[in-house]
Amino acid sequence: LLQFLRHPKYGALQEPSATAGTATSLLQKYNTSARQRRPQSSKHERVKKAQSLWDLEIKQPFLNRSVEGRDSLLSLLKSLFVMHRKDDIKLPKPVFVQAEVDVPIPLAVQDRIVTHGRSGLHSLVMQHFDLFLHSEEFQSMVDAAQAKYIVKVVDEARRQLDLRGGPDRTRSNKVEMFDSMSTRVDRRPIKAIVYSHDRNNLLSVTEQLYRCMPQESIAEIYATSGSDIGNELHRFRYDSIKCQRCSVCQRLTELASGGIARRNACQQMLIEVVLEEDPSVRFLIEPERIVTPINIPVARMGGELLESYCVNQRFWRPDDLVLVDIREDHPLLPRRKPDEYWDKFGLEKCHEIAEEEHHMGASWYFGRLPVVENARERVRARIAKWQGCGKFHNRSWFTGTFFGDSPIETIKQDVRVLSLDAELSHGLDLSFATHMFLLEPIEDAALLEQVTSRANRLGATGPVQIETVNTFYKLSDDTQRVLDNALSRPRFIFGGPKKKNEHDSGGKNTKKTASIQQDKARQLNKVVCQYCYRQFDSYCKAEAHETTKCPRNPSIEVNDDKFQLSSIYREIRPPRVPSNCHEVNETTTNGGNAE
Repeated sequence: LLQFLRHPKYGALQEPSATAGTATSLLQKYNTSARQRRPQSSKHERVKKAQSLWDLEIKQPFLNRSVEGRDSLLSLLKSLFVMHRKDDIKLPKPVFVQAEVDVPIPLAVQDRIVTHGRSGLHSLVMQHFDLFLHSEEFQSMVDAAQAKYIVKVVDEARRQLDLRGGPDRTRSNKVEMFDSMSTRVDRRPIKAIVYSHDRNNLLSVTEQLYRCMPQESIAEIYATSGSDIGNELHRFRYDSIKCQRCSVCQRLTELASGGIARRNACQQMLIEVVLEEDPSVRFLIEPERIVTPINIPVARMGGELLESYCVNQRFWRPDDLVLVDIREDHPLLPRRKPDEYWDKFGLEKCHEIAEEEHHMGASWYFGRLPVVENARERVRARIAKWQGCGKFHNRSWFTGTFFGDSPIETIKQDVRVLSLDAELSHGLDLSFATHMFLLEPIEDAALLEQVTSRANRLGATGPVQIETVNTFYKLSDDTQRVLDNALSRPRFIFGGPKKKNEHDSGGKNTKKTASIQQDKARQLNKVVCQYCYRQFDSYCKAEAHETTKCPRNPSIEVNDDKFQLSSIYREIRPPRVPSNCHEVNETTTNGGNAE
């Protein structure tokens, strides 16, 4: 700190004045004391002397409400640091939106509710409906509804951007304050962030997003040791990745942020299967070739659809019977090489090793798919094992080009959405984002500001749209009347679980649950103050607070105690722009060089 204060350009102290003389002399005393070389044994004495000087000349006069003491403290702090505020850099204000997403209740559940209601079994009505709202089935429906809404908003924003002339990645045109994203000036690429304080909820919605858009359109950042944060953030921002192509399966694998491949072997998952009719026929398939499982218990899927089986290996088990697509000309996968091609890469040795290990080891090859009579496209097969492509084609037999020796390629992608873990949402620079979707309402003003500040920060050239995705169940009119009648019964007291979007700070593995009684109007009418991020029940209350009471509104004069540290901090403003700054900007704009 003292070296910084002695710097000729940045650490020049203010000129001594009538009010700042005490502070300047105090700094000189600290500076002189630090320069003197004394034995190590006197270090404690020097600290005590410095503390006594501080107490005598700064602390006590300020606490005694002395004007000279306040001026000395203000002058001292001004020479040490400056206080930067968002108002100083004139950031565009964020746009807060309360989104409404309806989740229709299945007709079978509504029919049972109506049947119990007409029979006078009101307690069964509430019990049955309550159990369904807390079920995994309803949880999956909520995740799917939120994902579809996010995709809808992003697609519409991209369509509006195309009408405005397409994305402009230059930062020359700064968008001023406005209340919507439909201005003709804003041509930033549409980049949306999906945020949740619960990782399980974020993973569930992200899984639903993969069903609504291409895989390359989604980036994920989680607080795990295996996640490459820098690589995913670069891919999300610049729509490009550096990768290596496997010479065997022709799949691309991204490089880590340091430019080094994650592993020397290809990690793309391959599955070894055998034909049900002839177990001696053994071959490797990609997960995309699984059409559907045949003998999978429903309980194993945990409420997920059978389509999730082929994309999630946690559902796989050895000896599972699956229906496999064996077309050579698959629309998503490359053609296989014949066995003659594999002969020059050690195929004979691969067969020897596999037979010695009774096909229980890791070795096998990515050969041609079998030709089965009376089965043109699909066959039934059983899963033997699954592992990475590099483990199948290991160095014990494979003599071809290994993954680590493959050339590096740059692939362009169209990344639209970033799934952001709450544990990593603080400190990231996401100033280029245009949308942020909150899967749960954030009631805490400080936390809401902290999350919003990831995108609404220095470097932003336009406002960010913050949408809270509020989900509500939807019933038919008859079912709603039955439910209202049951709720009005005095003998039924619903203690009630927490509301679906209520933040549970007690644990990280919380579930999104729903309450039987939902208040749409109260949640959808929430208005956020653009200065302090407090939330109000109506626009009138929020406007009255912003214009008359908000302590962070710079246009409001705050009559606070002059002898509070907050009053001192408010007077510490950034230095004025140098007089030659405008000339330097003009020279740089006209093609000149500025140091």
